[in-house]
Amino acid sequence: MEELDIDFIGGHEKLTKDEEIALNNYFAKRQEIKGKILRIIANRTKKKSIPKVDQA
Repeated sequence: MEELDIDFIGGHEKLTKDEEIALNNYFAKRQEIKGKILRIIANRTKKKSIPKVDQA
């Protein structure tokens, strides 16, 4: 994962277009990764919560 410098984020000057795009990409990537992790956890929970029924 890409690390951003705190001074870059907290500066007092306006962001350049390149900096704005870099920040947007960074947060979009974080959101995408978080969504994938949450889907994995949800799928694991669903599989565990459905009881298996033996058919004789």
